[in-house]
Parts: sequence; structure tokens; C-alpha cells
Amino acid sequence: MLISIASLAQETAIKLHIESLFFKELNINAERGINDNISLGVNVGIFMPRKIPKMFYKPPTDLGYVDTKELKNRMTGYNIVPEIRYYVGEKGPLHGFYLGGYLKVNNYKVQLTQTFNYTFSADEFANLDTNAVYYPYIDQNDKSIDATVDLELKLNQIGFGGQIGAQFNVGERVMIDFGIAGLGINFFNLKGTLTAVDVPVDYSKFTARAEEAINEKLNGVPIFKNHTFKGLSDKNSVSLSLPFTSVGYRAYFTVGFSF
Repeated sequence: MLISIASLAQETAIKLHIESLFFKELNINAERGINDNISLGVNVGIFMPRKIPKMFYKPPTDLGYVDTKELKNRMTGYNIVPEIRYYVGEKGPLHGFYLGGYLKVNNYKVQLTQTFNYTFSADEFANLDTNAVYYPYIDQNDKSIDATVDLELKLNQIGFGGQIGAQFNVGERVMIDFGIAGLGINFFNLKGTLTAVDVPVDYSKFTARAEEAINEKLNGVPIFKNHTFKGLSDKNSVSLSLPFTSVGYRAYFTVGFSF
């Protein structure tokens, strides 16, 4: 799409989203006029790797049988937003107030470490390896252990909507683009994979406990409030899925150059 935009004989602007830098996200926008009032553009963003904010996730401080250097706490992702704009004034595309429509695709990944209490059945307990590194950390009275698990969450989002904004020059080449208000609908699918580290657990028993614990944590995140994870298990992991929709608000502030 960038190649197509660059090939059209109209003014072009390359812009940087200033507001996204506060969230450690790099967003670059390219826009090109295609006739007297219409422009096409595309925004590409990279979610710079960082740790999950403490208000949403506090890593366990004592993992017992697992080396704490193996703790996972990482967020990554990217987004692509194609858009079309209609400029209402007489100055042509890239100048003045505009009405726009956009489509956006976001993909984010979260990797973290957590602990969940797991109780062994009588048969499981009898077959445990007493020489295993985790064995001394088992509560022998109730036959349970705080099992350390790796959890990977992937959030896929597709959305579309409309936008009102204004763009104007500061000097000959510097451009300011203010996305005043945008409203749209977003379709999400949050998927997760949970795997216990070293401890032999029965994932069919572990699923309900994992669902309960993860849903409790996600309920504190506004976008996931009142939504519930559902899990399926196999011999090696628990797979979780949470599809949902939401209304989205979009606003931005970009600075760039035209040529």
C-alpha cells in the first residue's frame, strides 16, 4: 500500500504519532493525496518490548524449585491501520478538517510466569519422583504444591470506524495532524497457553483452577472486565480462549513533514 501511495502524483506526508511514545509504542503514518479532496494513508506501529505494568501483574517473589532468572514478564506487539480521508475545505487533501474511515489490525503478545496451587490425587502422589527438584517443596500434609507455570497470551484485534480530525502546516513543510475524535467497533480474540514448569500435573484437573485464577486477574483490566476465559486441556498444556467485542475511541496527535 505504501508503494501505491508513493506512486500517485499528489502531496505526501510522513508523520510520527507523538502520543504513542508515552506508551512506548512507535507509530509512523504515511499519507498521500489522490485527488482534490481525498487521501489514502497507512499507519504502522511497533509495541516496544517492555514489562507488564505492576498495576496489572506482580511476578511471584518466591518460585521455590524454579530458578528466579527464568521469570517471564514481557509484552510485544504491532498494529497496521489503513485509512481514507475526505478533506472538506478548498485547500485540497492533507489540509484542513477531514472526515475519515479506518480499518485496524492489532496483534499483541504477553509472556509471564505465575504460580497456582495444585493438589495431587492419591495415585499421582504415590507415583511422584522423590528425587525430583520440586519434591521437597510439596506440602506433605495436603499433598499440594505451588506449581509454577508459564503463561503466554495473544490478543488479536480487528476493528473499523470513522474519524474526525484536522491537519495543517506549521511553516512550509512541517505538518500537524490532530485526530479529534474517532469511534468504531473492535473484534477481539484473546488466546492463552498455560504450561506447568517441571511439575507433572493433570491438566484436565488444572483447567478449572487456571480459569478461575486468570479470570480473577483479568477482571482488574478494564477491557476484559465482565468477560470470562474458557479453557481446554490436553496432556501438555491448558489452552484458553476469550472472543469478545467492544466499542473503541480513537484520538491522536502527529507531527511530520510534507513533500
